Amino acid sequence: MTKSAGATKRVRSRSSGSRSQTISQPSFGTTRRTRHAVDPFSRAVHGSRANLFRCCQWLAHRHSRGGLEAQQHRAQTFPSGERGGTRVAYAAAVTTQAEPVRQDESPAWWVRVWLVAQAPRSVFAALRDDSREAAEERQDAIAVIVFLAGLALTLVSSQAASFADDPGRAGIVIPVWLFIAGLLVGLVNYWLAGGVLYLALNWLGAQSSYRQARHLLALAAVPLALSLVLLPLRLALYGGDIFRSGGADSGSGAHVFPVLEVAFGLWLVVLLAVGVRLVEGWTWRRTVSAVVVFGALVAVVDLALSLFG
Repeated sequence: MTKSAGATKRVRSRSSGSRSQTISQPSFGTTRRTRHAVDPFSRAVHGSRANLFRCCQWLAHRHSRGGLEAQQHRAQTFPSGERGGTRVAYAAAVTTQAEPVRQDESPAWWVRVWLVAQAPRSVFAALRDDSREAAEERQDAIAVIVFLAGLALTLVSSQAASFADDPGRAGIVIPVWLFIAGLLVGLVNYWLAGGVLYLALNWLGAQSSYRQARHLLALAAVPLALSLVLLPLRLALYGGDIFRSGGADSGSGAHVFPVLEVAFGLWLVVLLAVGVRLVEGWTWRRTVSAVVVFGALVAVVDLALSLFG
């Protein structure tokens, strides 16, 4: 039985003797009186949500404002990054730069040391690089030149011209002596004469190092190494007499070889002057002065060694 809109309906059970149950069913058409009965709860729920939302907004605003004020306070208190009387060190920017891969020029130097007699400009220009890597790349080729130049100097010495005067110095003894003596003469001239060249250049205001001076002298000594081509010709003409005094090589025709040896020596001086000019970037006048000073110092050292040796 329906009373009015929004009222409850009473439904009796179909079974006999059962109690009546009241089932409350909301009607679709609610009156103003019914809305007023429900609104207080809805308003409480919606009000609590709104209050919670406003509280969260207030906390967020206060947090952001507090952080901004703290940051401004630190900026005003420590304007240059100082805290507690000490300067704060910040990590510097890290920059990376790929370095070019250096090519190994050791094989090229084996060709350059022999081309120095024909095209000295490019060879001596490469000598300007005095880095450790560049020096290591050319040191093997230079060591060979030093040994060959020392062997050539040994052959033109007075000791070689009379070495076989002793009958016990024959056969295998001669080449063994030539090898040992050539090695020692080459090393002594490389270090000692290289030092004299360094002093001469340094006295005239050169900026090259002692290592560059030694390498420069070794490359200029390539003509001495090339003069060894005369040895097979001398052996073919005179045999073992080139190591004996008063042998077959003492005739008038034997003077040709000393002249050729002097020519190789002059070739060395020319290459030395070209090398000094290219490495140091000097004028020819200054270069010639350096070569003259070097020659004078070498003569003084040789005289001192002959007197006290």
